[in-house]
Amino acid sequence: MRFRSMLHRFSRRQLLAGLVLSLTTAVSPVLGQSRRATRIRFTPGASSSTVTGVLPPRTTWRKYVLRANAGQTLTFAVSRTNPQLGVSVYDEIDGKEEPSGEPLTGVAPPTRTGEVTLPVRGDYFLYVWPIKPVKLTTPIKYSLTVEIR
Repeated sequence: MRFRSMLHRFSRRQLLAGLVLSLTTAVSPVLGQSRRATRIRFTPGASSSTVTGVLPPRTTWRKYVLRANAGQTLTFAVSRTNPQLGVSVYDEIDGKEEPSGEPLTGVAPPTRTGEVTLPVRGDYFLYVWPIKPVKLTTPIKYSLTVEIR
């Protein structure tokens, strides 16, 4: 009875909006990636940082961002997993969620390790994704180590 009286307090529009929000929240990890980039931070005085993550099933990539200066060298390495994951580095994403154009790493497929001299001061986006196109059915744990020098 108590639930029924609470139900009468809300309009159909409010209930529908709440249902849509709940479904969106519950389904978003299944439908794809977190569209926001995870910022990689360095402890004061450190030139490297390691982040750990999980690439969930039915997810094609995880996006990270870090700030660096022109002329600095970015070195990265992702842990070995099965299927192997790699990294591609982009200097901009043109306001899109997915990268377009050629990565700074110079190769289209992602690589497990790499080094790139950064052309300008600003944010750089690192995408962790499978080296070969696969449909992930189980989560893949990884660690990503980046160094700026």
